[in-house]
Amino acid sequence: MDNALDRADAAEEKVRQMTDKLERIEEELRDTQKKMMQTENDLDKAQEDLSTANSNLEEKEKKVQEVSIDYDQFGGLI
Repeated sequence: MDNALDRADAAEEKVRQMTDKLERIEEELRDTQKKMMQTENDLDKAQEDLSTANSNLEEKEKKVQEVSIDYDQFGGLI
């Protein structure tokens, strides 16, 4: 009988340990998911910023090209 009680106690302890481990893993998973969402948000913001910067660069390059064409047309007299 004592042997059966010892095995039952050992099994209960094993269940407690596994439950604790599962809770830690689930918490770690939630933290990782939060970090992933934040990283995705940061990526979206960086992509938006890059797109804006590229648009601004294109506008500036067009202006430089227009000024260069005007300069060339007037033989550098401007």
